[in-house]
Amino acid sequence: MLNRQVAPAFHEPSYLALPEPLVKYVGDIPVYFVQGVQQRVLKLELIFDAGRTFEHKAGTSHFAWQMLSKGTAGKTATEVAEIFDRLGAHVETTTGQDYSTLALYALTKNWKEALNLFLEIATQPAFPEDELALLKALSIDQLRVNLEKTSFVASRRFRENIFGADHPYGKSLNETEINSIVTADLTAFFKAVGRPLVIYVTAQLDETEQKNFLSQLPFKNRFTETVVTASAHLPEASIAIDKKGSVQTSLRLGKKSLVRSDAQYPDLLFLTHVLGGYFGSRLMKNIREEKGLTYGIYAALQPFKHEGIFVIGADVNKENTVLAIEEIRKELKMLRTAEIQPDELRAARGHFLGSLQAEVANPFAVTEKIKNIHLHNLPADYYKTLFERVQQLTPHDLMQTAATYLHEDSLNVVTVG
Repeated sequence: MLNRQVAPAFHEPSYLALPEPLVKYVGDIPVYFVQGVQQRVLKLELIFDAGRTFEHKAGTSHFAWQMLSKGTAGKTATEVAEIFDRLGAHVETTTGQDYSTLALYALTKNWKEALNLFLEIATQPAFPEDELALLKALSIDQLRVNLEKTSFVASRRFRENIFGADHPYGKSLNETEINSIVTADLTAFFKAVGRPLVIYVTAQLDETEQKNFLSQLPFKNRFTETVVTASAHLPEASIAIDKKGSVQTSLRLGKKSLVRSDAQYPDLLFLTHVLGGYFGSRLMKNIREEKGLTYGIYAALQPFKHEGIFVIGADVNKENTVLAIEEIRKELKMLRTAEIQPDELRAARGHFLGSLQAEVANPFAVTEKIKNIHLHNLPADYYKTLFERVQQLTPHDLMQTAATYLHEDSLNVVTVG
């Protein structure tokens, strides 16, 4: 009989490896084929150097990409939506600070027809005025709602404080900027950046199907990458924004930090996990479980392509703001002054490595990791090396990392509430 009073034996994850994608070219644009999909589905992603970094007018990246599926030179937004629905396919668009993505999900039996319409979207967007007006109105309504949320304002103001309001990593849209966007802005932006940097295909396609697929792509020359100047902005040590009527305060503590290509990034990534990366982390145990100051608190690294940030975030009752910040600083000091005990290290390591393995549990997730390697100019064995480094880290290593990168007096603080 199974004795449910005895926990099952713990086995620490031991290995992580990503499959090697097949790379081919259309013109000088690399096309990566990631196999291993058991279902007859296909995901096609076009990655563009078209994030906020490349904007000459605020908001053009976001709105251009949101508008791609809202009509082409030959089809209305309704016609585009109806065709994709009939084919069991759909399109996703995402924009970020560095990159913008246009993605197609389709059944492999319909991929040729779905691809034709997808490429029409990718090469002949119409940016119709009526659709843009609707999208702008929705965006303004959503912005007004979000600006009433202390957590939204805190995150927005935190990035602005770290990088500066005019830097792509710190810039946030306002109503005036949204209202000023017109179709001509989107057309000009897309004309300037609308050539993919790289293409990813996640599907089980044989060699003939791959050749057929490549022959359909109209792209020949990749976009020329732009170098982003590092932010020279000097952040304020502390910013407090009073929000009348709010019963809670949103906290953001952090600073500029490492990017994935930095040699010490794996050490800091795991240390951040110990501090506030999972439910059993130090911040959760102290601030949530022992003190009862919040329902949730986290610590995270957010690496962009050229710069990164370390951030701690939580929502607390207004009267507990000072106490919460003091306790956070105590936990940071403990990391640099006392070695982590073996049981805590073992639990955090097991959770981190297990989560990393879970993140590559399906082919689409595998492609995300492969994209990170390519887009951040990392070595092909980056995740294998990360896995092994976390296995090797000692309490002394982590204490030194905390002293170097997470000194409690080095963090900038933003409070909203």
